[in-house]
Amino acid sequence: MKQFIVNHKFLSIMILVLIGSAAYVGGMLFQGGKAEEPQSTAEGETEQKEEMEPGKDKKVSIENTDGNYIEIREEREVPIEDEIPLSISEYELQNKIHYMSHQKIISSKKWGSLPLTMERVNRLIDILESSTYNNEETYLRILKAWKNKDFSEIDDHHNTIWKMQDGNVGKATGIMSMEEEKEFIEHHYPDALD
Repeated sequence: MKQFIVNHKFLSIMILVLIGSAAYVGGMLFQGGKAEEPQSTAEGETEQKEEMEPGKDKKVSIENTDGNYIEIREEREVPIEDEIPLSISEYELQNKIHYMSHQKIISSKKWGSLPLTMERVNRLIDILESSTYNNEETYLRILKAWKNKDFSEIDDHHNTIWKMQDGNVGKATGIMSMEEEKEFIEHHYPDALD
């Protein structure tokens, strides 16, 4: 066998290339059915693999404003239990918190948005209290503050999740005013201020 490989180097290399190519294609086909996570770009930014920003298709309305909190109500076609199943992955849970925080934080770049609603906050708390995640204490601390309408550290909350996701672009630099938040809501959920 050794002698055959030595005498037929070109053929041996071609066989190895074919085996490697087949393994690569097989791996791509196997991975094709799985959810994709963000990919790093050459500039070091995280590129979200989404056709539409989460939340862009939401029909929401502002119910009232109270101090530092704008209460949003969603017209749901899908029950919250279907939107956020008990089997949600830790990465998906992080994204829900991350995207909701965008409604209130100042940042040079934001990928994704999701209306920050008490229904969604309560659902995530329920899931965390019935499941186990690596950083569940951190998530509960953040979500319980939001449940109590305490957004005084939401920029830090955003950055905590952002760091967990290896963020390097889009760090929160502050908290929006109520007027800035209303503008964000109007831009991302155009029906909200009708």
